[in-house]
Amino acid sequence: MGDMSEDQEKALEQFRKYIKDNNITEHPQYDDYYLLRFLRARKFEMDKTILMFNTFMEWRKENDVDNILEVREKQIKNNGTSVVIRSQKKTHYIYLIMFDKSSNNV
Repeated sequence: MGDMSEDQEKALEQFRKYIKDNNITEHPQYDDYYLLRFLRARKFEMDKTILMFNTFMEWRKENDVDNILEVREKQIKNNGTSVVIRSQKKTHYIYLIMFDKSSNNV
């Protein structure tokens, strides 16, 4: 993280500690680079960063974001639809392709 000041590095360490101490998440997705997005968005103001991150995590939980593909996949299989998930560099696309089971028409 070489482009950070000493105060910014301390803020990142404090933010990481807050997340761990409060058992908010242990998912590897939330690495230093990910957490820095929240810190930078709130200009390294810890109270604002924590509020933003907690709101973000609550939204993910309320909308069951972590399981959305599993739920959709089950719904789609029951409706006779196929799903193609394609990734290009850092962007992920999800294509839904409808198939008519009886006539093999798309």
